[in-house]
Amino acid sequence: MLNDELEEYTENELKQESAKKLFYKKLAIKAGIFCGMLTVFFGILITAAYFGRKSWRTGLRIEIEKVFAQNSFTEYSVGENVKLNSTLAVNCSVYKAESVEKKDFDAYALIIRMPTLYGPVGSVYVYETKKSQAQFIGFAQIKGAINQSVQNAALNSQVKYWGQKIPKIIATADREGKNEKK
Repeated sequence: MLNDELEEYTENELKQESAKKLFYKKLAIKAGIFCGMLTVFFGILITAAYFGRKSWRTGLRIEIEKVFAQNSFTEYSVGENVKLNSTLAVNCSVYKAESVEKKDFDAYALIIRMPTLYGPVGSVYVYETKKSQAQFIGFAQIKGAINQSVQNAALNSQVKYWGQKIPKIIATADREGKNEKK
């Protein structure tokens, strides 16, 4: 009788352990599938960001050229992208500004994301290396009365702040000619 009870007890324990192992096996499979899906998703996201950099930079260059044209700024044309060795590269893009009159390069065109009352707006500056402050040209993608309103609200504080920060930003630029062309 004792042996029968012992056999029933061990059979119940074996069934419970078997059920637990099956449960954890199914859980591990589900977790593995979920992790695999996350890996594929982030892989696609990173690949898209990597291959979209060139078109993103081209779009920013075109925006700077539009601001130059809207504000009748014809002293410089926008050249190639200059890589920044700084965390500011997320909010700022720097390009060589090629002088129409001179053949040598001594200026940069920048587009910086600036927070305003209307949300983040791209502000365009030109920085000549011989000066201590950048020249504000205008805002990208804003026209008409809103443009004037944003300029009036931001001109004294933020525009001046970023104008004074630009020499430090340019100091982090890759000056060795290793500009990123991707």
